[in-house]
Amino acid sequence: MIKWYSKVSISSLSVLSTTAILGNIGQLLIAQEVDKLNIKSDFLKELNEKDVQHTEEKFMHTTTACVSSDILSYWQLDKDIVDSVRFSDYPQNAPEEIYTLCLANHIVYRLVKYNGEIEPVIPKKIETLLIKSGLKIEPLQKALDAIIEIASKK
Repeated sequence: MIKWYSKVSISSLSVLSTTAILGNIGQLLIAQEVDKLNIKSDFLKELNEKDVQHTEEKFMHTTTACVSSDILSYWQLDKDIVDSVRFSDYPQNAPEEIYTLCLANHIVYRLVKYNGEIEPVIPKKIETLLIKSGLKIEPLQKALDAIIEIASKK
């Protein structure tokens, strides 16, 4: 997020750097619940075929973003942080004033998979979202390339 958005909007980084770190905290709780319900095998099978959001909604009737935003709200973090995570599943439903924050979270949460792997190429669906929102593809692709290069050296 920081590598990408430092080339887009420095002022947004105060929110987005926080959401990049805390936005997936709900994933831990969902994983615990999947284990507790003894549905891990079915969940992982579905996850290999569909995206995380779809799989979470199917099995848990909620998503990482919903659980995370509830936790962030409970911690009384800034409303923009909470709402930019809350609307990251469906940024088109976000209030106009935080749409770009929600969109940035939506994109990053989809490019970094549940297991930490990073998509090396921006999917067409995300390219379309970027273009519609007036964001350039190149800074995001450069950020992905840089992160993948750093990860490959470890």
